[in-house]
Amino acid sequence: MLKSNIESCDKEINSLKYEFHINLTELEIRNEEKKMSVRSAKVANKQHLEGVKKIAKLESECQRLRGLVWKKVPGPAALA
Repeated sequence: MLKSNIESCDKEINSLKYEFHINLTELEIRNEEKKMSVRSAKVANKQHLEGVKKIAKLESECQRLRGLVWKKVPGPAALA
């Protein structure tokens, strides 16, 4: 009776060890997925910020060029 009880406990311990190993592996995979997702988000954010900077620079250049054009082009009264 005691021997069968010990064997049953050993089987349960082994089963729980296996289940623990499976859960640990799944957790490691999810952590890696999370890390990759965070890296991807950082890269996307960096690219977005670079795009915003380029747009701001282009808008500034457009404003400057418009100012130069308005200074060089005569007004509507001069064209008439």
